[in-house]
Amino acid sequence: MSSSHRCGAGRIRDPARACCPARPKEAPVSTADTWTLVESPFDIRLNRHYEGLLAIGSGPLQQRAALEEGFADDPQDVEFLRIMGNVTVEKFPDFKSRVGTYLPGVSGPHPTCLTQMINLPALHGLILFIGGQRLDMRSPAARDYRRWLDLRTGRLGREFAWHAAGGAVLRLRFERFISAARPHVQALRCQIQHLSGPPVEIRAQGTLDAQVRTNGYDHFRAVDITGGHEPITLAVRTDSGIDVAAAAVMTSSAGVPWSIVEQERWVALTGTTTLDPGRTLRLDKFAALTSSHHVAGPPLDQARRLAWDAAATGFERLAQESDAVWRERWERTDVLIDGDPRSQLALRVSLYHMLRAAVEDDPRCAIDAKAAAGEAYCGRYFWDTELFMLPLFLYTRPEVGKTLARFRITSLPGARRNAQRYGYPGAKYAWESAPSGDENCPNWQYADHEIHITADVAYGLWHAHLCNPDDGRFLRDLTEVLVETARYWCARVHWNAARGEHELLMVMGPDEYTPFSRNNAYTNRMAALALTLTGRALERLAERDATAAAALRAALDVTDAELAHWAEVARTLRRPYDAARGLVLQSDDFFDYEPLDFARWWPDRSRRIAAVVSQERLYRSRVLKQGDVVQLLALFPHEYSLDQMRVAYETYEPLTSHDSSLSKSMHAIVAVWLGRDADAWRFWQESVGLDLEPGEAAEGIHAACAGANWQVAVLGFAGLRTRMQSDVLRLDPRLPAAWHALRFPLVWGGQPLYVTIEPHHVTLEHRGTRPLEVDIAGRRGTLAADATEGFDLPRRG
Repeated sequence: MSSSHRCGAGRIRDPARACCPARPKEAPVSTADTWTLVESPFDIRLNRHYEGLLAIGSGPLQQRAALEEGFADDPQDVEFLRIMGNVTVEKFPDFKSRVGTYLPGVSGPHPTCLTQMINLPALHGLILFIGGQRLDMRSPAARDYRRWLDLRTGRLGREFAWHAAGGAVLRLRFERFISAARPHVQALRCQIQHLSGPPVEIRAQGTLDAQVRTNGYDHFRAVDITGGHEPITLAVRTDSGIDVAAAAVMTSSAGVPWSIVEQERWVALTGTTTLDPGRTLRLDKFAALTSSHHVAGPPLDQARRLAWDAAATGFERLAQESDAVWRERWERTDVLIDGDPRSQLALRVSLYHMLRAAVEDDPRCAIDAKAAAGEAYCGRYFWDTELFMLPLFLYTRPEVGKTLARFRITSLPGARRNAQRYGYPGAKYAWESAPSGDENCPNWQYADHEIHITADVAYGLWHAHLCNPDDGRFLRDLTEVLVETARYWCARVHWNAARGEHELLMVMGPDEYTPFSRNNAYTNRMAALALTLTGRALERLAERDATAAAALRAALDVTDAELAHWAEVARTLRRPYDAARGLVLQSDDFFDYEPLDFARWWPDRSRRIAAVVSQERLYRSRVLKQGDVVQLLALFPHEYSLDQMRVAYETYEPLTSHDSSLSKSMHAIVAVWLGRDADAWRFWQESVGLDLEPGEAAEGIHAACAGANWQVAVLGFAGLRTRMQSDVLRLDPRLPAAWHALRFPLVWGGQPLYVTIEPHHVTLEHRGTRPLEVDIAGRRGTLAADATEGFDLPRRG
């Protein structure tokens, strides 16, 4: 992530760091099982971190991993006014827990944060009273606590002993998941085993709870509860006019009679039974959540039906159905690392959150900056989509990648409105996009000046086309986007007659600590590419469907003169470069800024620089928030020599604070290409392990960083060049010394393959039907369909 107001390091400042006792220096993460993320013991200081880190979901339904019983002294309906500024130093209320239940795309207006994804009624609640005492993980009665997330299946589990006041000792086991086969359904099971002591009374409340807020704000304009029969239901009308409905059914192994209890905005199925020694009580809860955004008929009817059907299916069969979907996802996505279990677990955490957060069949939303695991960035969409998350899907599940890319086509009307508001023709994509495409960035410097997002969108759409070349409708639709963005760029540039070049003035590149630069190299190159791709797209569309191309040109009134002008602007758009040094200049004026004395102003490197140096000083100093030219090199390695890349890396990396969570991944990739193995390894470890660090996931997952971690493994260490960089399948691996092998599935040109890389050998297993041209460390050849071929690698120093 990039925006300064949304990340000093791509994260919200954790209020508990200011208001609670100091966090442990290390979160307890075991790498014994590289498919399971474990929390043990329970630590209230890390509770919100694990709520984000262990988040569950599947596409349209997402849920933070809040404990089922919650905390009686931690209400979730506290209201406060959030004013978004520099999130790095923003102070938030001190909460023990932040319950979050989201349907991506269901958003509403916030008085200061603008449009945000709404925190919807909670489904997960199961409050237990044992011998009259409410279950609470902070109690000394709770012992041997262990909670885990099975990354293979998206199932969240928890187990602990409970020593009741009356002498009974119980073992409780919880398991819940969002069904990947029935994505609007949650299944929850609690098993209570009586180990010793006298019989004990168990009272359970399975809840639906609308006593929640989103960034301190109440989005519900009406709340309706239906009681008297099962399933219990709770329906809300949001301030954006969307109807949302939840339903729940409870079952038990002991024939517990259920009654219905209602409070304001809260309804529960409650039942009481006595558990005898040696016996086990099983409680199952089946719940569903949907909305008028997702179904054509009444959402309440659909929620009821989904809950009843889930209960009739049963927990085990629901789990089997969901597991099968997850199994197929992992077969097409998993990256195997031999010899480094910590990296293996951390990378699988990243991949898991990408897989759960992708709404695979709905182009009306993308993956938000926190992967629907928190509200820090209001559920909005950034350049993260095109440059950091999209490649993972394009080279593993290209049809899902195409859906993700299509969000920018769906939201084109909003981009057109953005351009109109600024007085430009065409389309200007939002730095912080609502589902509608409208700009919702509350800070003018990013909304006004971080215009590279419009070119990033063009890059991502063309990339998706190259990976899905046979979809003519997608080509037609993306061409319309490119035409409209070309019109914006040609109105935004300035002609410098003295230089004989077009320029882009007052822009902010990826480095947000240099906010108002002249001719940012990254922005100018991306804008020139977007203009070039527009002509190329129109030509390709005409070759494939002349009628469709002519109709599009007529509908958009595209003239030959306009096409020629786009090409001319692309050709003459300035690309700042210092030939004497062989250095790509970040901008014409970057080296006019004041050098920053890092030792004086930033002595404690454990803190982000934005937390200790004022924005005013950062804005006038020669310091980068994240890679800017390095980001350019990562996208266009085929346009620069190794010497040019080396000079740029050695010039800018020492000036880079890496405050953004996106910075280290891109530096890792370029470092691999340059043979800077120590740098690459350090940046890899810090990037892939980011969300495992204590507190880092408290407000959600660093979604773009998660996607970028796949890129480090596959584009960096495996040396894959993308379709934007090479027409043939090209691999030039350089594995870390600790890795014995790297294995991953890959789709290239519509053909599935499996790649195995060892320190001195590459094996390609072609699982498709068409031969592929390949280039393995400079050795070119043809890989036959349904064949396996090995390639020896040159020895490296």
